[in-house]
Amino acid sequence: MEEANSHWSEALLVLSVIVFLIIFYRLLNTSKSVYLQKRSLLISSVFIIWLLIQGGLGFKGFFVSALDELPPRIVVLGILPILLLLTYYLIFDKRQQQWMTLPLFWLTIIHITRLPVELALRMEYANGLIPELMTFGGKNFDILAGITAPIAAFLWASQGKINQTALLLWNILCIFLLLNIATLGFLSAPTPLQKMAFDQPNFAVLNFPFCWLPTFLVPVLLFCHICSIRIIRSNA
Repeated sequence: MEEANSHWSEALLVLSVIVFLIIFYRLLNTSKSVYLQKRSLLISSVFIIWLLIQGGLGFKGFFVSALDELPPRIVVLGILPILLLLTYYLIFDKRQQQWMTLPLFWLTIIHITRLPVELALRMEYANGLIPELMTFGGKNFDILAGITAPIAAFLWASQGKINQTALLLWNILCIFLLLNIATLGFLSAPTPLQKMAFDQPNFAVLNFPFCWLPTFLVPVLLFCHICSIRIIRSNA
């Protein structure tokens, strides 16, 4: 029964990532930037290749085969590369202004994918693969971002029933929620940097498909929030 439940949580996480990719592709295609529209398929393909690489490493047990290494493998080969790439696009890319043309509606509604992710994490806790503090029954309140994302998006699209200040505050709050669960996940993972949840460590994040959370979903969701904030501030 536990193995079957694990398969359900894995399937839900994979589905969440697929939905995220579809929305992100739509996000690029509805940009006012011809540059991003033309490269929407290329960017999406790069994301898929990255997911396949990280998923393969997680599936083969690469991240859990050397838990005593410092820095952890998932940081060096998973988290750091995508963070550097996204930082480049936000700060150093000569075409960084192209990202300011993304539609706020899709930048907001994409966070709906955080709802099924939180449900999958709850299932993984029941399977004994993550600590309770990483779920909405513990210290993780990121599910609120997933629940409120479609509300904020449609209020924004409905003749400005939510103003720019409110949407700005929503993005800032959701960043804190995202960083909170990212910190909890990192500090509860069974690495030399573990500081909590020693009775039931976060093993899931080092295996497929939950390794996609720190190596893809969290960084790109953060990227979306930062883009939204920059767009709102530029329109103020």
